[in-house]
Amino acid sequence: MRNPFLSVSLWLLQHLLPNKIKDDISGDLEEEYTKYILPEQGVLKSNVWLFKQTFLTCSRYVFTYSRGFAFLAATLCLTIFLTLAFAIVWLSNQYDPSTFSELFWQNWLSGHSHQIFFEPAFWQYLPEAYKYIFDINLWFDWIACLYTFLALYFLAKIDKSKQLSVMKYIFLALIFMVLPYLWGTYQFMFNDIVIKKSGPIVAIMWLTILYMILPIGYQIVRKLGSQKSTDPTV
Repeated sequence: MRNPFLSVSLWLLQHLLPNKIKDDISGDLEEEYTKYILPEQGVLKSNVWLFKQTFLTCSRYVFTYSRGFAFLAATLCLTIFLTLAFAIVWLSNQYDPSTFSELFWQNWLSGHSHQIFFEPAFWQYLPEAYKYIFDINLWFDWIACLYTFLALYFLAKIDKSKQLSVMKYIFLALIFMVLPYLWGTYQFMFNDIVIKKSGPIVAIMWLTILYMILPIGYQIVRKLGSQKSTDPTV
């Protein structure tokens, strides 16, 4: 009967290593363990050695730059999406102007709506946001929808024709995402917009980012995955 510790190690190697090398490495590790390490060091020390070698070998291929960056990109995009979603819910259901600081209203009418994330009241509100987050009326703006559709379409066309690298794709995607925010900031800075009419502008500024962040994040993760799949050792 095969040693269960060895079986676990071989299973990990077979499932985590690239196809081109997993059989050779598994065979070499099993041979070294059974013929040399186990007879010389005994069961306990041999199993410690076995798991150490298995971990070091697998980590070389599992904890790669591409996978780490993909995880970071996915986490960042999801965090931005949820934070924006909660901010939209909070603004849509906050009817008491005194909740906001005076500095907030000054920044708001200057086009710096992102200052909401520096408001303590916003972070205190987060546990209550789930009561309103499923209100479909909060999430639709036809201008933001149209812009998002066109931006994602042209981004995909450019990426397909130019075969953009990950960094170039991120740079171009960021340009598409921030353009509505820059447009809204311009409107606030050079036009006399009252608070009651600021909502539709802010909706375009924020909803376009909300609509685009997850599709763009998905494409970034896919591009990182495709880079990994072209590695000759896979």
